[in-house]
Amino acid sequence: MNEIEKASKSVGDDNEQFTEHLLERLHATRSATKRVAEQTAIKPAGAAPKQPPRQPPAPQAKPQPEARVQLPTLAQQRQATTTTDGALEEMNNAYAIIDNVGGRNGKAVIASWEPSSLDPTKQVLAFQSKESFLLRHSNRYVSRQVIDENGEPKTVKQPLGQWWLGHQHRRQYRSVTFMPAGPPIVNGCLNLWRGWGVEPTPGDWSLIREHIETVIANGDAEAADYVIRWIAWSIQNPNRQAEVALVLIGEKGAGCQHRFDFRLKAPI
Repeated sequence: MNEIEKASKSVGDDNEQFTEHLLERLHATRSATKRVAEQTAIKPAGAAPKQPPRQPPAPQAKPQPEARVQLPTLAQQRQATTTTDGALEEMNNAYAIIDNVGGRNGKAVIASWEPSSLDPTKQVLAFQSKESFLLRHSNRYVSRQVIDENGEPKTVKQPLGQWWLGHQHRRQYRSVTFMPAGPPIVNGCLNLWRGWGVEPTPGDWSLIREHIETVIANGDAEAADYVIRWIAWSIQNPNRQAEVALVLIGEKGAGCQHRFDFRLKAPI
């Protein structure tokens, strides 16, 4: 056998061995694939388990309505209908027409004494327009006798505010003024002075006196006595202006301002 035939036979043997090896690998792959398919195959399902019956939803409690907040009574309720006998006195005690408030360019307003927001036991003067006044009394009426077109007397009702505004004896002033210790009416003007805010009563004011003597007078007994008498005079004569003014000079926080704070809080 020559060299070419030997080489050809060697190549043929190698090809047969490779083919056999390839077939063995293919057979092993198919076997493995079959086993995997058998293991992962979906088996026919049996009867589905019965689901428990659904429970009806629990009834929800109805929301309770919110409790209504009762507003406080702002003013004492008065009679809706009154007679002319007491209506004029009642309205004049509470209201007054002011012809001119504001000076040269002033205007007429309706004044009333109202409880102070700081101290309800005290009263302060408040101004309101005609529209506000009529609205305030739009739910009250006065009954009065009139003669109808047939000459017969009959009773009619008129809004209280409108009736008072048209009454010839309503309370009325030229303007307002402020005159301490003066009469309630000064030259046809309503005096806004209502007296001191506190009633004088005996008490211990040693702390204030010490402040005057030590801080304000700086230990000078004569100066302290002058300051005390100056304060007493201004309280005893609120309608007069002092001819001397006190000038307090000191470092910030020394207490100069406190003299004006306690001036009307403690009788001297």
